[in-house]
Amino acid sequence: MANTYSIDLDGNNQSLSRADNADLRYLTADRTLECWIKPNDTSGVQTVVSKWATYQDYILYMNGSTLTFAVLADTSNTVTTTVSSGTWTHVACTMDSSKNLEMFINGSSVDTATSTGTVATSTDIFIIGQNSSSNYYEGLIDEVRFWHEIRTGTEISNNYQKELTGSETNLVGYWKLNNDLLDATSNSYDLTNNNSATFSTDVPFVGDDEESNAIFFGMNF
Repeated sequence: MANTYSIDLDGNNQSLSRADNADLRYLTADRTLECWIKPNDTSGVQTVVSKWATYQDYILYMNGSTLTFAVLADTSNTVTTTVSSGTWTHVACTMDSSKNLEMFINGSSVDTATSTGTVATSTDIFIIGQNSSSNYYEGLIDEVRFWHEIRTGTEISNNYQKELTGSETNLVGYWKLNNDLLDATSNSYDLTNNNSATFSTDVPFVGDDEESNAIFFGMNF
C-alpha cells in the first residue's frame, strides 16, 4: 500500500493517544523511536511524541527550532538538532539498556548522549502531538515507529523512506497514519483521535518500494 496520507495537528488541542502498555515503555531496555515531522512553525515548545507525564519516560519535542529527545526525566543529558518549518524531516532516536542515546536525522547520526535519569515504572499514556503540560504540536507527522531494539544507522538509512509491513522483527508499534489511526503490527495498539485531527495528502515519500520512494519535501500530492 502506498504512503498517501499524514496526520495534520493544529497546535491548539489535537493529539493522538494510546493507553499505557509495557511494550511502549523505555525503562532502560533497547528501544528506537522513529517518525517524520513537518512543523508549520518553530516557535514555542511543541511535543512530537511523549510518554512524559507523572514518570517522564521519554519525550521528543521542539523548543523553537531545536529538536530534543530526553529520557527518564533527565533534561540535561539529551540529544538535539535543529529543524526547519515547512520541511519534512525524518528523526530516529535510539536508547539502550545503559541509557545511551543517539539521534539520527534523515538517516545520519547527529548527536549522542548518556542519560543519568532515574528509572521509574511509567504508566503514562503514549501520545503524539502533546505532553501532560499541553505544548501541542502544529504541523504534519507521518510513519511513527517504535522498536524493541537499537536500529543501526544502516537499518535506519535503508528504511526511513520506505513503508514497512508491520511484521518486521521487534517492531511493536507502527502507525502509518495513512488515513487511519491503526497500529500496523499484530499488537493492535490503535490510537485515539483527540479533538478531530485531520489527514493530509502532503507526505514525505510516496510509493511502497525502494525505487519509487523519492522524497518530495514540502509538496502536496
